[in-house]
Amino acid sequence: MIKLKDIINEETILVRRVDGKAVETFLKKYPKVKQIMTTLAQKNTDLMRGYKAFLKFKDKQEPYLGGRGEETSSATFGSKVFYKYDFGAVKGGWPELYQYIYTLRYGGLDGAKVESINEASEVKFKELKPIQQKQVVAFQKVIGADHSQIFAGIHGMVVDIPARGNFGTGYRFGADTLKKLLALKIRWVEADGDVISIGF
Repeated sequence: MIKLKDIINEETILVRRVDGKAVETFLKKYPKVKQIMTTLAQKNTDLMRGYKAFLKFKDKQEPYLGGRGEETSSATFGSKVFYKYDFGAVKGGWPELYQYIYTLRYGGLDGAKVESINEASEVKFKELKPIQQKQVVAFQKVIGADHSQIFAGIHGMVVDIPARGNFGTGYRFGADTLKKLLALKIRWVEADGDVISIGF
């Protein structure tokens, strides 16, 4: 799982999480997609411009990408062929795929670094050092929920904590919450879907 740090400019990212293993599985099934995305990423250092160029290509030459065509008839638009793809565990669809290709070429966006959870291993709470255990307990107290997973990687530790509704739409953290987390010596924090991830 590639995780983009929260200091990335929101306007220049498509998705905040990329499941590298799932994406590679998809790209093996559809090599033409990888070929086109890689070419466009090479030509466009601007992420959004490259992604829009891919969507434009897809609209005009989708049969080339290898999707399964299914013809549908309607009184509204007549007969039309729609293409389906087996995205598997790629929950972010086309944006996640292009984000992966782009990140492979350019690394972190806007100076941000990329965490590779694929290179990390899951650990149990009892396997942590006492000081790390205290940090996790403190994180849980601030967030208001128990952790679900902990990973150890080359850059440090990552703990996932289920998000609660009290953070509001989009899980925006208030200044007081962020102040408490920063005081706990975190490296980064992000809320994605129903999980809050903290690097420490």
